Amino acid sequence: MSTLLSTVPEGKPLFLSNRELVSLKLRFARAAGVRISLGSDSHGPSQLRFMELAAGATLIAGIPKIGS
Repeated sequence: MSTLLSTVPEGKPLFLSNRELVSLKLRFARAAGVRISLGSDSHGPSQLRFMELAAGATLIAGIPKIGS
């Protein structure tokens, strides 16, 4: 875990955007061997566009694609 935060200067506050927090959580999960599944809790077709955000976050975090 410390290696993921090693780029933060000691004694400096850590401010992350929501996108950065999601990416950081995904990196921790990947490092722990957690399997990630993307799904949708959309309540209408217009909300399905958020799946692109989830897929992008996994790409940024380096989560490998398994299956199809």
